[in-house]
Amino acid sequence: QGAAFHAMAEGIAKYVHRTDPSIRILLTEDSVGSTENMQRLNAGEVQLAIVQNDTEPGGLDVRTLLPLHRGVCHFLVRIDSDIENIYDLRDKTVAVGNGNSGNYHLVHELLSHFGILEEENEFVPLYESITDCGDKLENGEVDAILVVTALTSQSLSDLVRRGNVRYVSFASSS
Repeated sequence: QGAAFHAMAEGIAKYVHRTDPSIRILLTEDSVGSTENMQRLNAGEVQLAIVQNDTEPGGLDVRTLLPLHRGVCHFLVRIDSDIENIYDLRDKTVAVGNGNSGNYHLVHELLSHFGILEEENEFVPLYESITDCGDKLENGEVDAILVVTALTSQSLSDLVRRGNVRYVSFASSS
């Protein structure tokens, strides 16, 4: 998410500058994602943060200015994988995003809902950016990717287009 959020922030900054050059927007360094962005907001390090809408506000009275995109949970596996539903993730290595990212927290909740618990060692989480995990999925170093991002994520579209991975439907997990 870090790269996607940063690209969104750059676009917003350019638009605001074109609209009103007197408004200065300084972008911070990339973070690991929504949770860290909210922590920065809480600490007063930033005045505006891009976060997933389910991110815990951490005591702040926060407001949503605008939704940037509809978040969709993508479930990807290798084309030759025997994973057909979410229950098949038991004892598998799952890319969950950077630790302490919004994606990690959402995936943790999702897997817990289906009774697959990290604290019980029922799956092996891989804490890396989702972008880095795409190559690992193609190479068989990770069994699945669960990521919340835009419906039309360019990096995921490129990954699927190469023909080595496929989507798994959550409907098959009911």
